Amino acid sequence: MRVFEFGTFRSLARRASATLGAITLLAGCGRDGSGGAGGTVIIGSGQDPQSLFPPSAANVVAREVYEQLFQRLADRGIALNTLGDSGYVPRLAQRWEWSADSLRITFHLDPRARWQDGHPVSAADVKFAFDVYTDSLVGSRERAGLRAAMDSISVGDSVTCTAWFRQRSPEQFDALVTSVIPLPVHLLGTMRRDSLATSSFARAPVGNGPFKFVRWEQPVRLEIARSDTYNGPRASLDRVIWLFAPDASTLF
Repeated sequence: MRVFEFGTFRSLARRASATLGAITLLAGCGRDGSGGAGGTVIIGSGQDPQSLFPPSAANVVAREVYEQLFQRLADRGIALNTLGDSGYVPRLAQRWEWSADSLRITFHLDPRARWQDGHPVSAADVKFAFDVYTDSLVGSRERAGLRAAMDSISVGDSVTCTAWFRQRSPEQFDALVTSVIPLPVHLLGTMRRDSLATSSFARAPVGNGPFKFVRWEQPVRLEIARSDTYNGPRASLDRVIWLFAPDASTLF
């Protein structure tokens, strides 16, 4: 087993950029979709994620973890363009269509996409996620921006949903797909919204991405592993492990 180690960086911004970049680089998939040679990345951190519920996750480490577990509708492409939708890479959404007035975007989800418990990812999951992100009981930092720009998300059928905007803007597509991570309504729909951030799901989430949650020994260690149920290209890494300590330099 090959192990790669990353220590903690003095600057939070530098650490976020470097660590997320390292994970993206090492977890990336081979062109043939078969994955690379495997291995484990070990990351030392002085900060525990506290919660892995995406709308309420409040620190960089939480984001590092949940971005490997959950897929967005689409991701920015290699050019990192944020204007319009040029260059965006389809993820949960196979394609999307704009209305003539640019106040509606209809997304068509990949019917092969599955949550890691085997349940299909559905348009209802996208609508539910928007409702959660904009619920004042949840307290998401994305709420104000989403409420100002958007009215709602409606469901057409199991794999089709439409985002309704209050106003047009050059970055409205980016704001939606980077802010709202679809969530499994079949697991969370009956829970109290004000308890989602502290629920069992927030400590052991069921995702739909290239990695799955394995264990979290708070406040010492958190582990994720490559998911065999992910319908996209196979991740190169076998595992990513975070080790936590007030002084992360002592971890290695």
